[in-house]
Amino acid sequence: MPAYAAGPRPEGMTVTAEDLRDGYLGSLLLRSGFTALPLEGAGPSAPGGRETVEERLRLTRYLPVRAAAA
Repeated sequence: MPAYAAGPRPEGMTVTAEDLRDGYLGSLLLRSGFTALPLEGAGPSAPGGRETVEERLRLTRYLPVRAAAA
């Protein structure tokens, strides 16, 4: 994390550990929201499809809860 915080310093910006954490969690939340749920091969008729979707929903639900707690 120190290297990430040091990156903007030459531009005159100060980045706190909280800023870094919030940025990381925010980008993870957005990125995961688009990629966590399978769009192919996980429908109700696919072998194990329902279980896969349920598992991914549980994992994806963790992200906004964690981000809100931060």
